[in-house]
Amino acid sequence: MTYGRANATLAFMAGAPWTDAENDKIVADYFAMLKQHLEGRPYTKAEHNRQLQGLIGRSRESIEFKHQNISAVLQIMGGVWIAGYKPRSNFQGSLGPAVERWLDRIFHQFAEFWLRDFAPDSCSRPKA
Repeated sequence: MTYGRANATLAFMAGAPWTDAENDKIVADYFAMLKQHLEGRPYTKAEHNRQLQGLIGRSRESIEFKHQNISAVLQIMGGVWIAGYKPRSNFQGSLGPAVERWLDRIFHQFAEFWLRDFAPDSCSRPKA
């Protein structure tokens, strides 16, 4: 009865709220695509979707909608989003904090890099 158990698990996952770990993974993927887009480098949305399906076990459609939800969060924040993912504003409340975690992480990485390599000597620098 493994097949039945697997189907029950998939049915549960289809309606289950996304976990913070799942949200963090899809947000990281979205920003990887956005970076490629802004740099003018080619990327394939379908390939990103397939990789996420294997990583988090969600359906193609679920991942597609979540990418559109991330666009909506970025639109609300006044940011840029991937044009191929039209914002869908009916999103899970934990998605906004996932985007904020990603932006906070990137900001801190940039700030450490800038302070270490480019800040005038009068600025404080992170301790090595």
